[in-house]
Amino acid sequence: MTALQDELERAMEDAPRVAAVQILAKQCEETGVKLSAEQREELYEHVRVDDDAIYLTGPLILDGQRIELSLDEDDVAAIEACMGALGDKMPRLLKRIGDRLGEDLLHKLRDAWPEQSRMLDQDRHDFTRRLDERWGKPLFMLRMMLAVSKEFGEMTSSAIAVQGEGEALRRNVLTRLHARSCQVCDEIACLLTNGFADGAMARWRTLHEISVVALFILERGEATAQRYLDHRHIETYQAARSYREYSNRLGYVPMADEDFEAAKRARDKAAANYERSFTTRYGWAAAALDMKKPNLLNIEKSVGVDHLRPYYKLACLNVHAGSKGSVDRLGLLSGSDTLLAGPSNAGLSNPGQNAAISLYRSSVALGLLVPTLDSLVGLHVLSELANDICQAFHAASEQLKEDAASGTAEE
Repeated sequence: MTALQDELERAMEDAPRVAAVQILAKQCEETGVKLSAEQREELYEHVRVDDDAIYLTGPLILDGQRIELSLDEDDVAAIEACMGALGDKMPRLLKRIGDRLGEDLLHKLRDAWPEQSRMLDQDRHDFTRRLDERWGKPLFMLRMMLAVSKEFGEMTSSAIAVQGEGEALRRNVLTRLHARSCQVCDEIACLLTNGFADGAMARWRTLHEISVVALFILERGEATAQRYLDHRHIETYQAARSYREYSNRLGYVPMADEDFEAAKRARDKAAANYERSFTTRYGWAAAALDMKKPNLLNIEKSVGVDHLRPYYKLACLNVHAGSKGSVDRLGLLSGSDTLLAGPSNAGLSNPGQNAAISLYRSSVALGLLVPTLDSLVGLHVLSELANDICQAFHAASEQLKEDAASGTAEE
C-alpha cells in the first residue's frame, strides 16, 4: 500500500531535474533545434541536483554536434519558483489524485473481493478447526454450562415468583442481571471459539461487574434493589445531556425539548428521594456501604471477590487504549513479537475460566434469593461444571506451553 507514496516521493525528488530539462529544451528551440523525446531523456541524464544546486554534467551532443547549454541564476530561480508553486498546489493536487486513484482501487477491490473472501473463509475454517483440536473440550463444556444456566435462570425466576413473597424488587433485578450474564457469557464463548482471547477478556470484565452487582443486591435487600432500579433515571439523564450536546455534529435529529425535560424530571425525582451522593456512578450503593462516593472495588470487597482485581485490571487493558494493552496481548505466545491483528490459538484460558466462575456467581445470586431444593441442586451442577471447565482450560493451556517450548505450537 506504500507503492503510490513511494512513486510520489520519487517524482517530487525528480521535479527540479524535469523543470531544468524544460528550460534547457526551450533554449534549444530558441536556436532552432527542437528536441525529440529521446533527446530530452539524454538531456535529463546530464542534469544533476545536489545540495540544492542544479547544474549540467556536460554538453549535449546532437547528430555529432556539440550544443553548449547552461543554467544561469535566472534559470535556477525559475526552477525554484516552479517548485514553490508546485508545493503550494500539492495539497489540492494530492486530494484530486488521491480521490481518483482511490475510486479506481476501490473498483478493483470490489471486483476481486468475492474470490478473496472465499480464500479468507477457508483460512478461517482451517484456523477454527485447529483451535477446536486444542481448545474444543473446555469450549464444549462452557457452552454446556451456558445452556444449563439459561434453564436454571428460567426455572428459578418462576419459582421465586411463586414462593418469593416480598422479594419482587430483587427478583426483578437479579433475573435481569442473570439473563444479561448469560448473554455476555454467550458472547465470550463466541469470541473464544473464533480465537479472540483479548476480546473475550474484555467482555469478561462486564460479566464480572454484573456478577458482583448481583451478589451485592442479593445481600443488601429490597431497599438496595430499589435504589439500583431508580439509578437508571440518573444514567438516562446523563445520556440525554450527551446526546443533546453532540446530536448536531453526529447528524442526528435533536432531542425534543419535552423529551429532555421528561428525562430531567425523572432524574430530579429519583435524586430527591436519596442522599446527594446518589447521583454518582455507584451512588445506588452508597447507603448500603455507608460511603459518599463508592466504586466497584468497594462493592467487590463487600461481597468478597476483590481477589479478582488482578484479572479485572488485565481485562481493562483490553478495553482502554493504554500502551501496555497495545504491547502485551493475551493472544500471543510468551516472547512473541508478532503484531496481532486477528485471531490466534493462544490465551483462551484466563477468559474461559473467569467466564465460568462469574456465570456461576450470577447464578448463585439468583438461586439463593429464595432457596429451594431445585435451585440448590442446580447450583451444585453449575459449580461442578465451572470447576471442570477451569481444569480443562488449564490443561489445554499447559499443553500449549509444552508445544510452544518444543516448537510445535501455532498462534
